[in-house]
Amino acid sequence: MSDQAREPTLSMSFVEALVREMGLSSAALRHFMRELQIAGGQDAAALPGLSAAQFSLLYRHLVALSDDEMPGLFPRPFRSGALRLTCMTLLEGDTLSKALRRWSHLLRQLQDNFVLDIQQADGRCHLVIRPTSDEQVLKPLATDLFIKLVHGMACWLTGKTVPLRHVALRTSRVHVCGELMNWFPGPLRFDQACSALALDDSWMDQAVVRGKPDLEAFLAAAPGNWITCRFDEERLHERVRRYLESVLPASATADSAAAALHLSTRSLHRRLHQEQTTFQRIKDELRRDLAMHKLTRGAQPIAAIAFELGFDSITSFHRAFKGWTGATPGVYRLQRQHVQGQAQPGEEAASGRLE
Repeated sequence: MSDQAREPTLSMSFVEALVREMGLSSAALRHFMRELQIAGGQDAAALPGLSAAQFSLLYRHLVALSDDEMPGLFPRPFRSGALRLTCMTLLEGDTLSKALRRWSHLLRQLQDNFVLDIQQADGRCHLVIRPTSDEQVLKPLATDLFIKLVHGMACWLTGKTVPLRHVALRTSRVHVCGELMNWFPGPLRFDQACSALALDDSWMDQAVVRGKPDLEAFLAAAPGNWITCRFDEERLHERVRRYLESVLPASATADSAAAALHLSTRSLHRRLHQEQTTFQRIKDELRRDLAMHKLTRGAQPIAAIAFELGFDSITSFHRAFKGWTGATPGVYRLQRQHVQGQAQPGEEAASGRLE
């Protein structure tokens, strides 16, 4: 498989969800993308997603506007230079355990809203993003993004993919874009009380192999490098999702997917079960993500969208979409148009600083 085929991307539905958490509108997002020429002179709204490099360019622009390296995601900002200071601190630890414990102490100086809690017992280590009090309200996507930063940093420090027993996410599976399943090398648990990683305790003894000469390259590629850091092997659900997208609008089955991927159908189901998913779930999440994208881009007829997604009738598309989102496609489109129109009075406001 070529590197180009495996180039990680972030869907526009995820990017839009993130900027909403930052307090920005879809109009502001489009403005920034045009300003940064991310769409190459084309309509930014037509993009299915952003590459890691494109997302990094956008993210760094928002950081510069807000002087916050987690722009608007936490009550107290991470002022410019926080990631550099964090990396410098972590590089002083000679093992992953020492590095992460130094990070935990540093966070108490940078933040009074949450802590990185490290719990080691019975051969397991749990890294937990925990609010400092019961009254502290943190955005689910913000803490989930931060726990991804923790994992991305662990992989960078050790120069290895750090495998995970499981990942706890506060976001709901219903609201998670399909490619977020590819963020972590381990099964995901949604709707959890805290964002957390669980790994074998032995990994905490891994040596830190990075040094200060590696720092500038890491910072220059952030945040795309820690969000979409590649793992040693592409997992099966990624290959199934890409296969399903490639054959649309034709209707694919588990048998046809298994044959295309040179597996038996039984092996396909068994391995997807090991990855905490199913063929039908991957198919539903792909269709849902594509449907949400198409409904918020232009005025393509709903019947045409249903056909492009492989539904045999508009009725079955309506029924499936309502099951995914709680709204019919038409109502969802009107709601998104209203949100995009009302979030900011005009695109001129987007050029100012982030609040």
